[in-house]
Amino acid sequence: MCAVLKADAYHLGAEEVGAYLNTGADFFAVATAEEALKLAGRVTKPVLVLSFPEEDLAELAARNIRVTV
Repeated sequence: MCAVLKADAYHLGAEEVGAYLNTGADFFAVATAEEALKLAGRVTKPVLVLSFPEEDLAELAARNIRVTV
């Protein structure tokens, strides 16, 4: 199951919702790399960025963040 937490989990707090869903979700999806970097510190599952990031791809990969092509 993919938990989509873009727009700060629709204004519910992506980090908090992600931590709560971490045991049930297979991975997470967010709109931007900035959102992914914030979320990656709170979850253990991969995070997918739904837009192409401006950030360093090596840094994102090191934090288990995946990008779309």
